[in-house]
Amino acid sequence: MKTLIWEALHIPSEDVENRKRVVRTMFENSRPQVIAFAGPVGVGKSTQIRLLAYKLRSKRLRVKTTFFLKGHLFSYFLQNILAKILCNSKNSNLSAMRILLDGNPGAFKKLFKLWLVTDTVSNCLKFLVSIYIPIKLGYIVLVEDYIPTTIVHYRYYCQVLKLPVSDINFSTKLMLKLFSYFLTWVIFLDSRTEALKYRWILRGSPYEKDDYIYFRRKILLCLLRIIIPNRLIYIRTDNCLPDEVNKLIMEGVKL
Repeated sequence: MKTLIWEALHIPSEDVENRKRVVRTMFENSRPQVIAFAGPVGVGKSTQIRLLAYKLRSKRLRVKTTFFLKGHLFSYFLQNILAKILCNSKNSNLSAMRILLDGNPGAFKKLFKLWLVTDTVSNCLKFLVSIYIPIKLGYIVLVEDYIPTTIVHYRYYCQVLKLPVSDINFSTKLMLKLFSYFLTWVIFLDSRTEALKYRWILRGSPYEKDDYIYFRRKILLCLLRIIIPNRLIYIRTDNCLPDEVNKLIMEGVKL
């Protein structure tokens, strides 16, 4: 199963195993430097970050909250410009990337490498400003949709645009290298798709496609179980109140 996942993501499994051994040696018995929240859209990641930040600050810990994923700086402007030029869409409820993928995938396919370069550069700058510098200043960073989610998104775009996964090989390896710099715990929140759809209605969010949900749930979870099997907490939020979920997180990470 591991080999199949890494072949799907186009990452040599031996590279990952070597990196995991280095990370275990460097960070054994250390306090987490990054706590990342992952899972499908609408599962409650933002709420849990706010609750955890409050609890940690009450313990007089320095905390920085941020959002990673993709679409920062240069790539944000590029994808929005492309969406307007290539798709002429005025639907503000959809992201620029979804507009491009659904509205004119053929044209975006030709420009995907350009977007990927700008997004990779933007993510490196985002990592420097929002992750690296705060940690060096003594903060614990709580981040929503961190680097593994970015990698899975790149793979999803390749599938939708029918591009070879080798196109994202450099960006994927670079993102994994950044991910290995600091001790990271990942809290994976999950819920039934029906419950997620109900939450999307309540907050006025657009419906996500089934293949996208599959990548954000199954593929991402498989990736995390391979990269950080001992620093991954999986929690179902279907029948839990936010405070109950937060208690499980505090107990799991042992802060």
